[in-house]
Amino acid sequence: MKRYTPSGTWVVSEENGQVVVCTDGGLMGVALVAIIPREFTAHRQIANLIAAAPDLYAAADEAMLAIEDAFITEGATVMEQAALITLRAALAKARGETP
Repeated sequence: MKRYTPSGTWVVSEENGQVVVCTDGGLMGVALVAIIPREFTAHRQIANLIAAAPDLYAAADEAMLAIEDAFITEGATVMEQAALITLRAALAKARGETP
């Protein structure tokens, strides 16, 4: 099954009394990402976290590559190796891969 993640910046807005996460438009138009029911106590915070997900993933991926490069040239402590393993697992989970 092919997966699709809407491209572009994800933003939080309120539409018809609902908190929604959608793309900001641009050339591809607006794509709905999520609707967060107001029944959730932290609905706005949940929406903000969802909207930040693509940026968080990209930053974590870049950090992982930079850390791997540093480890190759400088070596790594046990704690640094454990942190890299955790980062790799989190990125795999975000991609829907299971260990």
